Amino acid sequence: MAKKQQEEEERARKEKAEKAERLRKQWEEEEAERLKQTSFPADPKKCPPLGLESHRVEDDQLLASSQSHHGFAAQRGRLNMQSSEDEEDMYGGAWCAESEEKEHWFQVDARREVEFTAVITQGRNSEQLEDFVSSYFVAFSNDSRDWTVLHDGYAEWLFYGNVDKETPVMSQFAAPVVARYIRILPQSWNGSLCLRAEVLACQLQSQ
Repeated sequence: MAKKQQEEEERARKEKAEKAERLRKQWEEEEAERLKQTSFPADPKKCPPLGLESHRVEDDQLLASSQSHHGFAAQRGRLNMQSSEDEEDMYGGAWCAESEEKEHWFQVDARREVEFTAVITQGRNSEQLEDFVSSYFVAFSNDSRDWTVLHDGYAEWLFYGNVDKETPVMSQFAAPVVARYIRILPQSWNGSLCLRAEVLACQLQSQ
């Protein structure tokens, strides 16, 4: 009797161990798959700046949800844009959003479909103020009406931006995204919501 009970206990123990091993393997496989989907490729595609800083991207290609003052329109949201000495005149050192707005965005129209690969952000050029965006989402569209926020397979991909107003920070996408329009959707910021930016993109071969 005791021997039979012992055998049953041994079998139950073995089954439990096998089940734990199966679950461990399943978890490892799922985790490996998740990492494969969200990790960067070994050699991410490198593309040149679209041209916000160089002004190859023209003023009418830049749009924003709002502006805090006429001197801080979307056209001022170019990487390394400098402000004039009078902070209140028409030459602000960044795009700055209207603080009453609920949802903020800064948009670039590439005029045609391109492969977007990265975003570079920078805070506001200012003697007195420390204004910069510290986190943001990125969205894409082909018609400027329907937008898709970049997703890592589990959630919308939150990019971490600036920690000061002058140092540019580049956020590389895991894979190129083909679209005509790109939007930066600020989620958190220091001081006022102000941004200077550049986007990296490759022209499509067929074009």
